[in-house]
Amino acid sequence: MTIFTRTRPRAMLVAQTDQNIIAAWKSFAGRQWAKLNSDDPENDTVTIVDTPAETLAGVIAKLRMLMFTQTAIPLIEATALGATIPGFDESIRGEDYLTELVWSAIKDLEAMEARS
Repeated sequence: MTIFTRTRPRAMLVAQTDQNIIAAWKSFAGRQWAKLNSDDPENDTVTIVDTPAETLAGVIAKLRMLMFTQTAIPLIEATALGATIPGFDESIRGEDYLTELVWSAIKDLEAMEARS
């Protein structure tokens, strides 16, 4: 649940817009924990791809989907789904540039979201 302050009335409208993306990501991620590498992402991928993100959380969900779908490496998949893997940053450094770049962007956006 997102908590809003009075000083940002537009934030409530924007955050509600991305609830579809975030809910689709959570649904997708939840199913993937149960069956990693499934070929049946149902309709969540369509929602994530076709719905424009309007918040940092929406962009983060899209980047996590990219990170998850671009690999078949369980460590990266688990991290994309939200697992905290000690030493993950070091394990991908110089090995997988795409994952390293997407993961860096996710961390930056999450830090921005935490400050806002």
